[in-house]
Amino acid sequence: MHGTLPGLAELKRLQEKAQGTARLPAAVKDALRAIPAAAHPMDVMRTGVSVLGCVLPEKDDHSTAGARDIADG
Repeated sequence: MHGTLPGLAELKRLQEKAQGTARLPAAVKDALRAIPAAAHPMDVMRTGVSVLGCVLPEKDDHSTAGARDIADG
């Protein structure tokens, strides 16, 4: 995505950034808990992503740097 593989320092930074954004907001957890247990996993995933997009909308910056920041986590 960035044109080259990350060095060790950059890899560590990316891993730390990913860990910091890996937690689901409470609103997303609540929505997922409300879905029936028999729901198809892809329906659950789609719904979770939709709720996450409403709770944490994308930044308005869609420059190359902004898009990379969104993709990185």
